[in-house]
Amino acid sequence: MRRLNIKAALTASGMTARELAARLDTSPMNVNGWINGRNVNGERMPPAPSVITLQRIAAAIGCDLFDLFDDDDQSESTAAPAASGFIDYRGTIHRITAAADLLRLADMIRQDIGGPAQD
Repeated sequence: MRRLNIKAALTASGMTARELAARLDTSPMNVNGWINGRNVNGERMPPAPSVITLQRIAAAIGCDLFDLFDDDDQSESTAAPAASGFIDYRGTIHRITAAADLLRLADMIRQDIGGPAQD
């Protein structure tokens, strides 16, 4: 199972969370929430950023969307899903239960906007 790990991609790029926030025109609190999965009060954040936001994060860092995810050492039977929820894209609801679902949707979006599909 793969899980969102923006921190590893940031570390690999040498970029800070504050720099990423500036490039995305968002607050450092949002970026830290995505990295830690919690807000400043320690409350659980909503699910991972949208596919579009993940694409913007990858572009800002200079990596592939897939590089924002890493392997989860926990077994799939005991771990919570890495990505879970529903995304409405152009009037169609897409169920997301794993990072692979996000990647398929990202490829669909890339094709719609004329970008190259990722392997």
